[in-house]
Amino acid sequence: MVINNRNIVRVSLYIFMFSLNFEMLNLMGNDAEFSVGRLSGYLYLAAIIFSKYRINLNGISHLLAPLVIILVIITASSALHLNVISSRIIDISLIQNIICYVLLLVHERNDPGVLEKGLLSFSIGSSVISILYLFGIGVEYSSEHRVSIFGDNENTIGLRMAISIIFLIYIIFMYRGISFRKSGIMIILFPAMLSFMINTGSRVSNVSFIFMFLLLITLYYMTDPLGNLWSVLVMIGLAIFIVMQLFLSNEMLLNRLVKAHDGNLAGRENIWPAFYAAIVESPFIGYGYSGYEEVSTNIFGGVLSPHNVIIEILLYGGGIALIMYIWFILKILFNSFYEYRLRKKYIGLVLMIAYIGAIATSHVLLVKIMWVILAFNSISICHNSSSEIDANT
Repeated sequence: MVINNRNIVRVSLYIFMFSLNFEMLNLMGNDAEFSVGRLSGYLYLAAIIFSKYRINLNGISHLLAPLVIILVIITASSALHLNVISSRIIDISLIQNIICYVLLLVHERNDPGVLEKGLLSFSIGSSVISILYLFGIGVEYSSEHRVSIFGDNENTIGLRMAISIIFLIYIIFMYRGISFRKSGIMIILFPAMLSFMINTGSRVSNVSFIFMFLLLITLYYMTDPLGNLWSVLVMIGLAIFIVMQLFLSNEMLLNRLVKAHDGNLAGRENIWPAFYAAIVESPFIGYGYSGYEEVSTNIFGGVLSPHNVIIEILLYGGGIALIMYIWFILKILFNSFYEYRLRKKYIGLVLMIAYIGAIATSHVLLVKIMWVILAFNSISICHNSSSEIDANT
């Protein structure tokens, strides 16, 4: 049976995007297969497959080529470095995220504008989870008094909140893609979302938020300096009055920022140099997943994340995989600048700050919202290639 109702596919995307805020919430105990995020992803995949959408990769294959090369290199390197500690060859989660990236591009090509609405659904999900945070539902505290919810990673939660707040500011106050009346509840929840982000203690999230906000209002002002001056001044005033008060009143976050300034990066300052010798020993194709787990176990006595995507890729696939990854990201960054210069669309460029911040200190390869940001910044590539295809048919 073929689903021919475009709305079904849209709704499945909106559910998937909304559920990214509940990605670690499992419906069947600790079985990851039944997590909300994974089940909604399967629903979206099924809706795409059984719809009439054309899975046409013409014009965007150049974006996918470096990703395929990275997967091939890592898989081959994993097979070459099989050992008694690990025999892992592939990472299903990474493959799923790449497939998700492709599906989002296919969906956007067939239904222009759907990814922007998807990001709105994601942001609504963030406002909903901030309500659960206010009532202490699923909330957990670490020994440092950092807040998480449903066992999720504090940095990931913080980045989701930062991305959602920035997108809502843009869509409500700048793009006017949603009316003030409809957005009233989300505006009221801004302080709760900010508080949640700050109380995660995530340095990368809070610093990324500040830079995203500054770039957002700068680009907004530059689109119409005279017309937008008053709005910019109001937003700066509110930021100073509300955001700075929340930042300065949080002793835990301030202490973590001071430690970072003093060189304390929660162990990263020790992990990064420790991996250096291993990277030098296999600079071209790395160690794959199996070899990485052996190297990490030999150094640290167990498998530790490098908390740095550059080092992670060097360990998995060496310099060749890293070149492919940088090529891929630069293509998307160039497209973001192109969108701003040509069409004055700047929210994608702003959101890339969160992605770049996560590259340096956190995870991006297995975090779905990061692949959504990449897809969102690939929209014009997708539409331009689609127009060329239609013109040639």
